[in-house]
Amino acid sequence: PLFIKKADNFIIMFDSSGSMNKKYKETEVNKYDVLKEELLVRNSYMPDLGFTGGIYLYTPWKEVMPMQPYDRDKFAAAVDNLPEEPYGPTFLADGLGNLDAILAGLTGRTAVFLFSDGSHYNPEGHMSPQERVRELSAKFDVCFTIISSAETDEEKQMLNDLAAANECSRIVPFDAYIEMP
Repeated sequence: PLFIKKADNFIIMFDSSGSMNKKYKETEVNKYDVLKEELLVRNSYMPDLGFTGGIYLYTPWKEVMPMQPYDRDKFAAAVDNLPEEPYGPTFLADGLGNLDAILAGLTGRTAVFLFSDGSHYNPEGHMSPQERVRELSAKFDVCFTIISSAETDEEKQMLNDLAAANECSRIVPFDAYIEMP
C-alpha cells in the first residue's frame, strides 16, 4: 500500500479493561486479542517515515513503549508486552489527562489512535473524557482516530463527542479497522 505521512508522531492508547473481554463477532477470540494481533500485522508493513511513537495503556495508565523514534522490532516487542488478559475498569478521562505531558514534549502533528468501546469510569470531580479531548485539541496539534467498538447508544454518543473535538479527529468502526488495511 501507498503511505502518505500526515503526522510526525503517533500515540497508541490501548484499552485493556475488562469490557474488552467481549468476543469478536461469532468467534471465540475476544476484542482485546483481535486488536493486539491487528497491531502486529499493521506494524509488519508500516514503513519507517521518521515517526516518533509510543504505546500506552489507559486502563489503568501504563507506559508500554515511551515516545521514541519508530522501530518495527521495538514496537512489536512492546505489543507483545501488553497484558495477557483484559481486566479492570476503564479510566479513559485520566488516561487522556496523562497525554498532556507527553504531547507537550512533541513537535509537529500527533495522531492519537484511541481504542475504546465508549465505556468509562469517571470519578466525581474529574474532567470527563470529552472535556479532556477538547482541552488537548485546543492546546496541541493533535488528531484523534477513535477505533470504536461501542455498542450502546450512550457509548457511541460519547465517542462521537470525542471525535467532534476538532476537524481532523474521526471515528473508525472496529469492524472497518479490522477488515480493511
